[in-house]
Amino acid sequence: MQQIPDSITIWLQQCPELRALIDPNSTDEEFDEALEAHIEDAIRWLEDNANSLHADSEDSLSTTLAGHISIKKLLDATRETNNKGHVDITIKVMSSSRKRLGEAKIYKGYAYHKKGIQQLVDRYSTGRERSGYMFCYVKEPNIKAKMSGLQAECDSKKPCAQLSIGKAYNKCRWAFETWHSHASGEELRVVHFGVNLHVAGSSGGTKPRRKHRRK
Repeated sequence: MQQIPDSITIWLQQCPELRALIDPNSTDEEFDEALEAHIEDAIRWLEDNANSLHADSEDSLSTTLAGHISIKKLLDATRETNNKGHVDITIKVMSSSRKRLGEAKIYKGYAYHKKGIQQLVDRYSTGRERSGYMFCYVKEPNIKAKMSGLQAECDSKKPCAQLSIGKAYNKCRWAFETWHSHASGEELRVVHFGVNLHVAGSSGGTKPRRKHRRK
C-alpha cells in the first residue's frame, strides 16, 4: 500500500471502520460496508438540512450529496462522469481502480424509480463493480411507506432481471437491496437509499402559494 497522507491518517484514526476503503486487500463486501457507512453519514447531513434543500432539483441535490461523500485526497464523488453515459454520481477511491455508481431520483412513484434502476443496471454498469446505488429523494411525508412500496413493486415486477425478492437493508433506515442479473453474466447488487427531505407545511417539493388578503 502506498504511503497514506497525514490528513487521511488522522481521518482514519477518527473513523477506523472505514479503513477498508483504502486497503487493497479488503474484499468487495468489506469495501461496500465501509463505503455505505460513509454514504449514510452524507445522507443524514442532507436530511438534517432539509429545510434548505427541500426545493432543490435532482441535479442540485445530487451535487450536494456528492460533495459530502467526497473526502479530500481519498474519495472522489463526481457528478455526470462518463461511464457508458453520464452517471448521476460516480464514487471512486483515488488510490485505486475501485469505484461505485449511483443514480438519483426525486420520489415520483415506482415507474420513475424504475427508470433510475434501468439507467444504473442496464446502461451504465459494466458488471465489474459488485454494487451500485439508487438514491431516492423523498419530499413527501411518510418515507417509510413510500420506500416499502417501492420494494414491494420491485419484488412484484422484478425490473432489470431482478433475482428473487429484495431484502431490508438493516444498516440504514428506509433502505433495501436487490440483486440483478447483468448482461456481463455477473450479478449486480443495488442498494436503494431513501433520503427524507420532507419539510412540514410543504407539499411534494412545491412551495405553498401565498394567500392574498382581500382589501
